[in-house]
Amino acid sequence: IVGGNSATDGGGLYSLGALTMENSSLRNNHAFETGGALYTAGTAAVSLSIFEENSAGEGGAIASRGEDYLRYQRSTSAFVPWFPRKEQA
Repeated sequence: IVGGNSATDGGGLYSLGALTMENSSLRNNHAFETGGALYTAGTAAVSLSIFEENSAGEGGAIASRGEDYLRYQRSTSAFVPWFPRKEQA
């Protein structure tokens, strides 16, 4: 479990090389720029994982850059949306 972290890019995890992520949980992470939970500039394979309540300027859960690719199994991974509460007057 990776949670409660913040960074410019890749609030939970920042990867420049080959990444295989399985049976993982990234929760409550924040990136000021891109990739609230995960930023990858290399190849990445994601399965059996949960992305919950992550946020960023772009790519609240995942940001993938570069010429490599991101492969994830949507049927085995869950992306739980995060809706910030509105401030009360």
